[in-house]
Amino acid sequence: MKNLLKLSLFATALTPVVFWKSILIPYTTPKVFFFRTLVFLALFLFTVLISLDLKFRKKIIEKIQIFKNNKVVWCVLFSYVILVLSTIFAYSPSVAFTGTMERGEGLVGLSFLYIIFFLFILIFEKKDWYDFFQISIFSGFILFIVEMVEKFNGTLRPGSLVDNPIFLAVYLLFILFFSLLFWSRGVKENNNWFKFIGIFAGLFSVLGILITESRGVMLGIFLGVILALFYLVFKGKNIYFLNKYSLQKISVGILVLIVSFSALFFMTRHFMFWQKIPGFSRLADFDTSDGNTQARLLLAKTTVQSLSPKLNSFKNNLLGWGWDNYSFLWQKIYPAELFSFDRGIFDRTHNKLLDIWSMNGLLGLFAYLSLWFFLFKELFKIKNLSRIEISFVLFLLSAFFVQGLFAMDTITSYLFFYVIIGFIIFNVQEFYEKK
Repeated sequence: MKNLLKLSLFATALTPVVFWKSILIPYTTPKVFFFRTLVFLALFLFTVLISLDLKFRKKIIEKIQIFKNNKVVWCVLFSYVILVLSTIFAYSPSVAFTGTMERGEGLVGLSFLYIIFFLFILIFEKKDWYDFFQISIFSGFILFIVEMVEKFNGTLRPGSLVDNPIFLAVYLLFILFFSLLFWSRGVKENNNWFKFIGIFAGLFSVLGILITESRGVMLGIFLGVILALFYLVFKGKNIYFLNKYSLQKISVGILVLIVSFSALFFMTRHFMFWQKIPGFSRLADFDTSDGNTQARLLLAKTTVQSLSPKLNSFKNNLLGWGWDNYSFLWQKIYPAELFSFDRGIFDRTHNKLLDIWSMNGLLGLFAYLSLWFFLFKELFKIKNLSRIEISFVLFLLSAFFVQGLFAMDTITSYLFFYVIIGFIIFNVQEFYEKK
């Protein structure tokens, strides 16, 4: 039964590739049903095991005793409490509770994510995390193949089985991180299979991200790499790559190359040469005056203005309008100028911070930012990972946070974000055991 429990958790890594053309919303609904079924099965098995297996119950209690000291865990719990309260006092409690078909979220949908987060940290051991990452890489490769097929068939910016190039790029960002972990572990343990996985996954994830031409993700990767390299400049002085080259000097050299390349790109961005390189063409064409950018900026500006404490009740200030209730706020604040840039209906602001502020209020925003604060703080307490592996985690967290300023979350990004949080907490475990 324990193996079946883990198998149900592993299977959630296949969620991104689930697709059913015959369903009304083929790219979301099948994923939601698949994911919730697996979580429900895992929770049922967990309940049975903890009720009947004394050894299993003792082990879970021991882990709870360890994780109860972790501030990240408390931030996750606090954010869930705020989510529940904002649902109760939402503009439309029914929408906040069940969510919408397009998103598959609401209190019900997000509760499954919170449940699987705690199952991950209570059930997974070291090997299990890497097994989950391998399955995720397999899923990522399937999405990449579909993306390439769409590209060769003439799709300008393929969305693969997630139907959106931005969502695909975010998922491939996680695959890129997994590839770095496997490569590092392969070098450390002289494991050729892990080296192969790392190099192979790294190549197709980078190529896949470039083909999506997602500027938010690419900006996140750029800033994430910069932060990771700065970390290695300060922490890599006495660490040598292949026992020959100082990691500190390598990091400085890469930083110089990145700065030089960025300067060259900025000065030559109008050259036709960049239009032929996937990913860089949209970066070169970036202009704040284009319709899409103007719509996003106008929406963000109007949303911030509408969230002024003077214009909202005490309840809305603290708890927001309720999850998945942004569309109601949008209808109230709709700026006429937006019609000339984008005639669509917005149920998100395309900015994670504004989404949480508008739907979960100031308390929700405080909980979310606290989670990130303690996540970065706990990262540097990790004892199980090498410094270069910590730099990889720093890269992912930074890149994911930055891209979230220009996009919204999906069931896929939610799932893997909680996986990463669990992975960090698991690797900090030794720190708390020694205290």
